[in-house]
Amino acid sequence: MNKGSKKPEVIALSGCYGENNMGDDILLVSLLRGLRKKFPGGHFVLFSADCRKTRRLLEQEGFPLSVVDCIYSGRWGFREKQKSFVPSFYWFFRTFTWLKRSDLFIVGPGNPILDHTNRFKVVFYGSRAFLAWLLGTPVAYVGVGVGAVRWWFSKIFFRFIGNRAVFISPRDAYSGRDLKKLGIYKAPVIPLADLSFCEVNGKQYASSKF
Repeated sequence: MNKGSKKPEVIALSGCYGENNMGDDILLVSLLRGLRKKFPGGHFVLFSADCRKTRRLLEQEGFPLSVVDCIYSGRWGFREKQKSFVPSFYWFFRTFTWLKRSDLFIVGPGNPILDHTNRFKVVFYGSRAFLAWLLGTPVAYVGVGVGAVRWWFSKIFFRFIGNRAVFISPRDAYSGRDLKKLGIYKAPVIPLADLSFCEVNGKQYASSKF
């Protein structure tokens, strides 16, 4: 990305961040550390359910906040909590701006490809990927688990955006097989180990203190 250019890479990430889930916090920090090693001058844009919690997590884990922008994901409704009326909607404009500026948009890690617990989960996480694709930003799924997808619209929607991803890395072989069942045949599918097994300096995650 940005070969021959001094412009820093911008990588946007969307997952179950800021939701008081220690497992998802481990996955996020592990992925960020890996990406920063690959792109030491990169800038990272995180779509989180609670930006204050996500920034606090990164600060406690020693990840520099100077290379991070955090945007409310819309997880709890159209208005961002803890903000006055007009600023609570700024995340709409920031979403468009950063997705357009990003060199890559990543969905994951975690379990965004299932809908038996929440009918709209696949659509919620896929909608931002769809917007990134419309804006000309490459989309990838990293470290994702694949569960039961039952709603017909979720199946069609994910098949559409999934086949347009630059790659999908499921976190186990079972999820890789389930992707084929969902009709993913154009995007490269590369099963990898769950990111929670990556070394993270042996630290205890701040999410356990939330």
